[in-house]
Amino acid sequence: MTGEDEAAEAAEPAEAVGKTSETAEATAETEADEAEEEEGYIILDNGEEAATVEEEGYVILDDLNAGEEAEEARPVLAENDKARDGFKAASEVGSFRRSWLLMVVASLLGAFIALAAMYALNRGSLVTATHPKIVAFEANLVNLEEREAALKDKTVALENKLNEYDSLSTRLKKAEAEVEILKQSRDTLNEEVDALEGRANTLETQTAALDTQALALEKQLDALEQDARQMEKSISQLQQATGRFDNFLTGLSELLLTVQDPAVAPVVSTSAVKTPTTQPVETTTSEATETPTAKPSKTPTKAPTPTAGS
Repeated sequence: MTGEDEAAEAAEPAEAVGKTSETAEATAETEADEAEEEEGYIILDNGEEAATVEEEGYVILDDLNAGEEAEEARPVLAENDKARDGFKAASEVGSFRRSWLLMVVASLLGAFIALAAMYALNRGSLVTATHPKIVAFEANLVNLEEREAALKDKTVALENKLNEYDSLSTRLKKAEAEVEILKQSRDTLNEEVDALEGRANTLETQTAALDTQALALEKQLDALEQDARQMEKSISQLQQATGRFDNFLTGLSELLLTVQDPAVAPVVSTSAVKTPTTQPVETTTSEATETPTAKPSKTPTKAPTPTAGS
């Protein structure tokens, strides 16, 4: 639209307002004329006299002579009815005109207000839409409706997914509770394992101490075995020495017996034979430490003394 079209459109509401003002003035003038006509001819109502006059069918005209009696009364009932009917018709026509006038003025004011609102909304320009624009707008509207339907479907799908997520969240909460329980049980098991590890460590230390003690005992046993072997060797050596010493004593006793009297020799030989046989038996059965020191000193002293006394 050009500037001239906009100026013409802006001038149209002003012309309509001027016309409405002219029609309002005309209606006001007609109403004033009707009021003057009504004031010129009135029906009096002065108490009883007026009532009697109305019953007889006579009226008193002229507002200036309202308090005086009329000189000549003339019947005007038919004319009065006609005047009343005309007055009613005129009043009805005036009210009809007034109502139509008010409707026209209201419609013009509404149109003017609507145009002003459109002018304000369109940022100072009353631009009307063309047919291609309307078609494009309808196409966009269809596309928007389709998008709205698709969005509704998507919202329904999202609601279903949200419901699934809610169920999954409840399951996750249950799983988390179970995981916490498992963590607590794991912590208790870890504590028990730590306690068992402490006991195992104490047992290892105890077993290490026992191993050291066992090694010490083995060493002691080895030493005792060596001592026992040495003792056995010394005992065997002592036995050999005692055997030799016994043989020496027996030979010595036999020699002494042969040197002495041959008649007594058999008797002495029997006693001499008895003494060495008894002495070695005692030496072998007695302890190894005492036999070599005590027995040889006793046996040679006993054997010569009885033989010499005899």
